[in-house]
Amino acid sequence: MKKLLALVLALVMSMSLVTISNAAFKDADKIDYKEAVDVMNAVGVFVGDEKGNFNAKENLTREQAAKIIAYLELGSKAADALVGSGTFADVAASRWSAGFVGYCAQAGVVAGVGDGKFDPAGQLTALQFGKMLLVEIGYDAKAAGMVGTDWAINTSKLIATTGLMNGIDGSVNQVLSREKAAQMTLNALKTPTVEYATKGSNITVNGAEINFGASTPTYVTNTIAKEQTISKDKLTNSGEYTIELGEKLYKKLVLSDTTDAFGRPTRTWTFENKKVGEYVKDADLEYTAGTDYEVVYADLGLTKSAKITEYYVDGKTTTPAAASVTKNDDDHKFGANGVLTQVWYDDDNNTVIVTEINTYVGKISAVTKASGSDERSVTINGLTKPGTLNKYETESFEKSDLISYTAAYDKATGRYDVQSAAILEKSTTGLLTKWNGKAIVGTVGNSANNFTVDSETYKYSANFYVVDENGAASQIYNFDVNKADVDVYLDAYGYALYIAGVEGTKNYATVIGVGSTNPYGDRTTGVTLLLPDGTQKAVTAKLKTGSTLTGGNLVNNYIGDIVTYVEKNGVYELTVQDNYDTTAASIGTNATFTNGKSELKLGSTKYYATSETIFMVATKDGSDVAYNVYTGYANMPSIDTTKGITGFAVKTSNDYTNQVEVVYISAINLAGISDVDTYFVKKANADIITDSTGSYYVLPAIVDGEETTVKVDATITTAGLNNNANEVFVAANNVIKDKNDIITSFTDVKNSNTFSATKTASNSGYQTGTVAANRVVLGLNYTGNKNTATFWAYNDKTNVYVVDEKYKTITVSAVASVADDTNDMVYASADTNTKVLKDVIIIEVPQSTTPESGKFDPANPQKAYIDGYTVVIPTVDGVKVDNIANVLANNGYTVTGLMSGTVMANKNGVTYFFTENAAGTYEFWTIKVNGTVVEYVAKDGVSKLSNKDLYDKYNGNGTGFIWKSGSNAFAYAPYQNDATALLMPASYKNTAMVYETGYVAVSKKAGATFNADLADFANYVKVGSEVTLTTKDAVAANSTVTLNYTVGSKADKQDKSTGKDAAKLSFTIKADADVVLTGTTASTVYKVTANGVSTATSGLTATVDGPKMAKPGETVTFTVTLNGTVAGTSGQSLKVSASDITWLDTGAITGATRSGNELTLQSGTVVANATLQFSYTLSSSATVDATIDLSIGTPS
Repeated sequence: MKKLLALVLALVMSMSLVTISNAAFKDADKIDYKEAVDVMNAVGVFVGDEKGNFNAKENLTREQAAKIIAYLELGSKAADALVGSGTFADVAASRWSAGFVGYCAQAGVVAGVGDGKFDPAGQLTALQFGKMLLVEIGYDAKAAGMVGTDWAINTSKLIATTGLMNGIDGSVNQVLSREKAAQMTLNALKTPTVEYATKGSNITVNGAEINFGASTPTYVTNTIAKEQTISKDKLTNSGEYTIELGEKLYKKLVLSDTTDAFGRPTRTWTFENKKVGEYVKDADLEYTAGTDYEVVYADLGLTKSAKITEYYVDGKTTTPAAASVTKNDDDHKFGANGVLTQVWYDDDNNTVIVTEINTYVGKISAVTKASGSDERSVTINGLTKPGTLNKYETESFEKSDLISYTAAYDKATGRYDVQSAAILEKSTTGLLTKWNGKAIVGTVGNSANNFTVDSETYKYSANFYVVDENGAASQIYNFDVNKADVDVYLDAYGYALYIAGVEGTKNYATVIGVGSTNPYGDRTTGVTLLLPDGTQKAVTAKLKTGSTLTGGNLVNNYIGDIVTYVEKNGVYELTVQDNYDTTAASIGTNATFTNGKSELKLGSTKYYATSETIFMVATKDGSDVAYNVYTGYANMPSIDTTKGITGFAVKTSNDYTNQVEVVYISAINLAGISDVDTYFVKKANADIITDSTGSYYVLPAIVDGEETTVKVDATITTAGLNNNANEVFVAANNVIKDKNDIITSFTDVKNSNTFSATKTASNSGYQTGTVAANRVVLGLNYTGNKNTATFWAYNDKTNVYVVDEKYKTITVSAVASVADDTNDMVYASADTNTKVLKDVIIIEVPQSTTPESGKFDPANPQKAYIDGYTVVIPTVDGVKVDNIANVLANNGYTVTGLMSGTVMANKNGVTYFFTENAAGTYEFWTIKVNGTVVEYVAKDGVSKLSNKDLYDKYNGNGTGFIWKSGSNAFAYAPYQNDATALLMPASYKNTAMVYETGYVAVSKKAGATFNADLADFANYVKVGSEVTLTTKDAVAANSTVTLNYTVGSKADKQDKSTGKDAAKLSFTIKADADVVLTGTTASTVYKVTANGVSTATSGLTATVDGPKMAKPGETVTFTVTLNGTVAGTSGQSLKVSASDITWLDTGAITGATRSGNELTLQSGTVVANATLQFSYTLSSSATVDATIDLSIGTPS
C-alpha cells in the first residue's frame, strides 16, 4: 500500500453516489469544467448525488475527500468494502465515511486536527490538494521539501512545474470546489509519474524534519507503445515513453486527437471502450465578424504565408477563397457578421485549420413525441438555414417557438444535423428611425448596411431574417421609417438575427364589475375595469356590436371577461376577447402554474405564457377580493395546487395556438413568488418533532423582515434538509405550506442570480468578507485588501441578517453593525435598477489563525540547524542567516564558554562541544524575480531558471526584462522562447541575481539620420509607461523638429516647435511595445501675415485671421470675414484678390464665384459676417516672413 503525505483534503462526495455522465447531470448547465467532470465521473472518482446533480460549485469536505482518495487508490468496489475503525473521536465507526477516513489516515493521506478529532466537515485549498496529487504522481513529500515551514512555497513551485493548476482560475490558496478539484485531478492524470533512486534520510532539528541525500526525481518510463493511452511523449535522452498517472491507474482510459461535427480539432476521451466525450481544443484565434486574411496573418504573428490545409463551413469541407493566409491580402475574407470563425495554427508545419459556424434562425414547426426507442424530437422550419435539416432530438421547445441554432453537415445523408438550439429572446422593441443599404443580401458585413431603432444602430447577422407585423417575410426597407415599431432579436455576438414588425397596441382590460345588474344597452354606468398596470377604473361602457359579456355580477362570483376598449366621447366601447372562460367547478385543483415556467395548465388544456403575458388575478380572503396584475411568467406567482382556482378567462395569440396574451384567474390564494421573503437556518442534528401532523423541524427564520420560527418538513430533500447532519441556510421562494402550517415545498435560491451583488461564476451565491460601512457604501468580498473589495450603496431599506457560525440562529441586524471581517460568508441582493443593496445575509465563520512565520522568506529552504556536534549556519548573499549562540539557545542549550573556535554548551547538566561549519561551505545566492526570491543557488552553481521560465511563470508581459548581478547596473534583455537558455550566465556564479519582467526596449534604428540629435536615454522602460526624449542641444527659434519612430509594428511621428527663442524640445511616447527611433528632421518656420482691407468705393470690409506659421513649401489656410453691401449698379461686379492665394470657397454668398486668386461678387449683394477661406503656399526657398495684402477692386 502506497504511503501518501498527510494533509487537509476537500474533495466532494455525498453518502449516496450515482455515476452518471456530465450531459445527464441535472445541473450540467452550471458546470464550467465539463471535460474534467466528465472524465473523472467516467472513471468513478467524481460522481453526482442521489438527485442527479453534480453540485459543481460546492466546496469539499475532509470526509468526502477521504472517499475520493480511497476510490482513486482502490477502485469503488474495494473502497466501498472498507470497514470503519473509529480512528477519530468525531468519526464514529458507524458513520458513512468511517471506512474511507480510517484507510486514508492509516495510509498517511489525511491526519487529524488535534485532540483525537478529524473534523470531517473541514475544507481544503488547491495548494493542499495539489500536495496530495504530487505525492500520488510520485514526488516524495520530504525529499521535495513539501513539509516544514517552507512546504507551501515548495509545493506551489511543483504545482506550477507539473501544471496541476492548468486551466483553473484563481490562486492555489482558494478553497477548492468540486469541479476545480476534478480539473486538478484530470491534470494529474495527464502528468508523467516520477520516482527516486534514493529518498535520502531525515533528521529532526528543533521539531522540524530536514531531508538529506535525496536524489533528483526522474520520470518513470517504458518502451511499450501500445500502453501510451494518454501521451506519446518520449524522453529526448533515452527515447523511452513517459508513463502518465492516468496510464498507471486506468489502463483503458484513452485520450485521442479527433475532430467534431464542425471539423474543429478536439480531444476525445474513452473509458473501457465507451466514449466519455469530445472537447474542442482552444483555438489560436476567434472572430465573429468578417475578417481579412491579412488580419489573420498579423494576429497569428506570421512571418511567411501559411497554407490552409482544412477549411470547413458548418462542418462541410469547403474551398477557401485563397489557398494560403498571406500578408497584405485584404481581398479575401473569412466569416461574416455573426459567424464564429476559429483558427488553429500548426507552427511546426506552418499550416492552418479554419472552421466557420453560422448561427441561423428558425421556428419549431412540429413536435414529435417519444415513441418506443425514438426520442422526442422537433422539426425546425429554418427561416435561414445551411441546407435541409434533420429532425432534432430534444426535450425542449414547443411548436411555434422562435429559436437560434447551429447545424453541421452530415456527409452520409447530405443533410445537416442541429448541434445546438436556444430560444431566441427579444432584445428590444422600438421605433425604426433609419436604415442604410437596400441591397442587403450578400453584403451583410458591409458597415453601410445597418438600421437604427430609437437611438441604437444594429448591424445584420449573416443569416438574418425579417418579417412584417403579420409574420410574413419582408425586408427592413419595407417598413415606414419613423412610423413603424420593430422587435429586434440579437444573436450571441450582438448582430441582428431576426427583425419583426410589431402589431398595434391593444388596450386590454378585465371586467371585474358591472353594477348590481347587467343591463348593457347603449351604455352602462358603474362598469369596473382592471387595467394592465394594476389600477381599477370605473367607466361608462357599452359593448361593441356582436360582443357578449358573460357572468352577471362578476364581483360576486370572481369571474371576469377579457376585453379590449376604445374610449369615444367618455364612453368605453368594449370588445370581448377571451377565447374561453368558465367557473372552475370542472377545474378545481386541476390547474397548475409554476413561477418562472411557461406552461399554464387549466383543466385538460395546456397553455404557454411568455415574458409579455398579462396575468390578471383576483384572490379572495373571506368577503374581500384583492386584484393584482403581473407581466410575464417570471413575475406571476405559482398557483397553489392544494387550493386550485375558482375561475378563469384566456385570450390567446392570433398567430400561435395556446400562447397566452392575457389570462384572468380567480383563486382562494396563490403560492410564493420569485422574491425571497423567507430565510431560515438549521443547525447540525436539529430536533425533529414527530406528531400527528408529520415530522418537522421548528427552525429560526426571517419572514418578511421579522424574526420568527417556521415549521419545515424534515423529509424535504431541497438544500439537503433531509440529512440532519447538515448545517443549512435557505433563501426561499415559492413557499407552500400545508394545513398545519408546515412548509412542504420551496425553492432555495441562495445560489441564483437573486443574490446578484455577491454571485460569481466561481463561488455560487456568496462571497467572503465584509468592510464596515461608511455613510455611503458597504464593502463585500474583502479578503484582506480593501482595494480589491466591492462596494455597494445602501439605504434605510437595506436589511441585514446574521447567521451564527453554528447555524443556530438568524437575527435582524443593521448596516451600522457590520464590521471588517475577512472570512464570513455573505449573500447579498441588490435592486437591479438603482444598484442599492436590498438584503445582506452574513453567515459567521470562525476566524482562522496563521502560525507565525520564520525569520526568513518562506521560499528560503536554508535554515540553521545542528548536525551532530556541528552547528550548520548557511550564508545567503554573503550574510550568515544566524549565529552559533542563537542556534544553540533555540535548541535548549546554554553557552558556557569558547575555546579556539569550539563552543561549550550545557543541556540538562551535560556539557557538549560544538563547532561551526567551515568557512566557504553552505553558501547560497538568491535569484529574485520582481522583488521575490524564487530560487537559492548553492556555491559555484547556476540557476536552473531559463529565459522561457521568466516569460511563462513570472508575468512575462512586455518584450523583455532587466537584470543585474550584485550591485551592478541593470541591463535589458529580450524574452526567448527557449527552455535551454539559462537566465544566469556561468560567469556570474556566486553572486545575487535580480530580474524584473515587463519591459520594452528603446533604441535608435541603425543607420537612421538624426538632424536634431537626442540626449542620452535609457535603452529600456516599463511596458505601458511613457518615455520622454529631449533634443541634445537647443533648437533654433521658429523651428520644427519631427521625430519619427515605431511602437511595435506601428509607425508614428511627433512634431515639436520652438517659439521666438531657441530651446530644447521634448517628445513623450507611450511604450506599449518596443520603441525604435527612426530619425529626426529639423526645419525653420516663418510667420505668414494676411492683411485685411476696407474701401468706401467697394462698400466692403474684409478681416483676416492669423498670422500663421509655416515651413518652406508648406500650405496654410486663412479665414476671411466679409461685411457690407457690394457697391455698383445692377449687372456690375467687383473682385477681392491677392497674389499667390487660392480661394477655397465662396462662403455661400449669393452670386459669388471664385477662380484662382480672385473672388467675384455681384453688385448690390448684402454680405453679413460671411466667412470664407483661401490657401497660401510659402515658397520652398523662403528665408524670411511673408505678408499677404488683400485688395478689393471697383465695380465694373
